[in-house]
Amino acid sequence: FEQLKQVLETQKPIEEEFFMDIAGAGRGWYYQQIVPMPHGIAIYNRNITERKEAEHKIITQNEALKSIAWQQSHEVRRPVATILGLINLIEDDFKTKTPLSTEYIGYLLITTKELDKIIHKIVEKTYTTFDEREAN
Repeated sequence: FEQLKQVLETQKPIEEEFFMDIAGAGRGWYYQQIVPMPHGIAIYNRNITERKEAEHKIITQNEALKSIAWQQSHEVRRPVATILGLINLIEDDFKTKTPLSTEYIGYLLITTKELDKIIHKIVEKTYTTFDEREAN
């Protein structure tokens, strides 16, 4: 009632979105616009539940993508840097022909497996996020 009074007094429209259970229309998100008219007001209501759910889906997907990007830039980068360093050591060792190359290759294998696990976690997280969204 206060909103109707406000529109009549100010002659300025009011727009709002709200969640509620409306008899006959159902439970969901609604858009309402109250507009001043020359001899009163006009009220327009519309169910916007689908739009709000789509917006929520996009926000959730964006959050998942930000998390994946952080994981890529921090967790994946460390083993990659280690692998690159080990490769440099192996290259140097082959030039000088010392027996450390076998040890370096072992480290390289461990680090590569670590990187593989991280990549699998990222892929699993991505599919889990999008599978959950498609199910809803």
